[in-house]
Amino acid sequence: MGKYDLLLAKLGDDRTNGAELLVVSALEIIRSATEDETLSDEELAQILRSLVGTMRNRFGELSPLAKLAARIESLPTDNLRKSAAEMRRSLQRKIAHESASLAKLGSNLIAQNSTIATISQSKTILDVVLMAKGLSRDFHVIVAISEPAGEGKNAAKSFAESGIPVTLVPDAAIGYAVEKADIVIVGADAVTEKFFLNKIGTLPMALAANHFRVPFYVCARLEKFTPARLLSKSRRIITPAELNIQRSELITSNAPLFERVPNSLVTGIVTESGIVAPENGRIDIAEEEDD
Repeated sequence: MGKYDLLLAKLGDDRTNGAELLVVSALEIIRSATEDETLSDEELAQILRSLVGTMRNRFGELSPLAKLAARIESLPTDNLRKSAAEMRRSLQRKIAHESASLAKLGSNLIAQNSTIATISQSKTILDVVLMAKGLSRDFHVIVAISEPAGEGKNAAKSFAESGIPVTLVPDAAIGYAVEKADIVIVGADAVTEKFFLNKIGTLPMALAANHFRVPFYVCARLEKFTPARLLSKSRRIITPAELNIQRSELITSNAPLFERVPNSLVTGIVTESGIVAPENGRIDIAEEEDD
């Protein structure tokens, strides 16, 4: 069980990846456990229970993780190994199909010789940009570093390795980045009726886009759509250690790792089924979101 304790701890401590890659990590734990013939049925069940606990306790604010936890909890206890493996394969096929459809739609927003501004590291945004590159379009990307972890550096590296010119800027230059851009495209870890959730720094980018009248698009699979009342009220906070602050009783850190951005600032939300344009700052979300 030690191997899975380490995998679960690594997942729970992940403060850099967004919902898409966190789901990939969770599904890999399921794959490894269901294919591990040395595990008894009870040990497998315990690993899955621990995985559910990790997702609910650490990532309750990220809707795809909450939904995956619900899927695991609904698995029949009879022949759990088989049902968990089938769920994992089915969900991976679903994610791959939806991601490809979203990337195709999103790539249509990227015009020839345009400049795109984004923040942090998003698998969805990377898919969209690479799809546009595959269509032989020339464009430039400006990426905000996304402190405190600086995930934007990883995003810039991925763009550059794919032959895409990229400029990396500090978060303090978000306004500058947006002013220079033709379009802003960001990811999301949850989308509700009145707001979407994404890495801290996204709200200033949305406000700058509104000020400079630059189109602001969010890219998110429908899996990330959820009624706000179902989102966990627990929010991860940036710690003093992440800010390299010397210990002091008089210095604290109280900024959220993910922030809520009003849909009133959004031009459109790109999904695998089309682009949703908020009306009066709201979008319609069905109450029942689980499969």
